[in-house]
Amino acid sequence: MIGKNAIEHCVVSLIVLLVGTSLAVAQPFTRRSSQMQHDGLKKTVEIANFRIGGKYDLSDPSKWENGGEGGVTLESLGAGKLHTAYIAIGNPRRNAAGEIINAVVINSYYSGDSTDMYEQWVKGAALSGSVPIIGPGRPIDTDRY
Repeated sequence: MIGKNAIEHCVVSLIVLLVGTSLAVAQPFTRRSSQMQHDGLKKTVEIANFRIGGKYDLSDPSKWENGGEGGVTLESLGAGKLHTAYIAIGNPRRNAAGEIINAVVINSYYSGDSTDMYEQWVKGAALSGSVPIIGPGRPIDTDRY
């Protein structure tokens, strides 16, 4: 006859095994991109000391670089550095100093994902009326900008 303690021990061991196995094979809760086929195009930038809750002087955009004046940094709130992602499109042209002078950048727009916007604006997904607007000869011409 198996004792009550032995059965409880087996049940607890089985639960620990199942939980451990599910954690080992679990995928991240949030995918890196909503349009996984474009994931390789996405670049991520880390911005240290970005402030939130500050004030913006609309007449002086040079003061907006790291968020509004005043406010608090994300790091001071325990959140770490700001991370944002984008997709750059087209061929860069450089001036005499070697600086890139043209850029078409699709950012993450609000809390969305740059791969969604790429799918709509470059590929012409149904959400954008199936008409791409970014690319050679299109309204946002990557041969020009």
